[in-house]
Amino acid sequence: MNGGHHECVTESTGAGKPADVDTVLFEPGPIEVLERWQNFGGTWRVVARAQGWVTLSLCRCDGGEELQRLTSTKPELLEWLGERTSNEQ
Repeated sequence: MNGGHHECVTESTGAGKPADVDTVLFEPGPIEVLERWQNFGGTWRVVARAQGWVTLSLCRCDGGEELQRLTSTKPELLEWLGERTSNEQ
């Protein structure tokens, strides 16, 4: 898991003021997204990779149809993936 770290998205209240603490939304990081995808039976595979970024295809549980793509430059995701090209490795 990602050690409980999340990317934080805030809603603006206008005039450059941050939203109230109650309106701060936490989104899962890319590792959490992939782990959740796998836990629900989905598959993923690397479709593009270069120095400092990766794009993954998130597919149905039967390994078929692509449902979503995830592109990230997060160093922790790149390290977590290592040289793997899919969750089947």
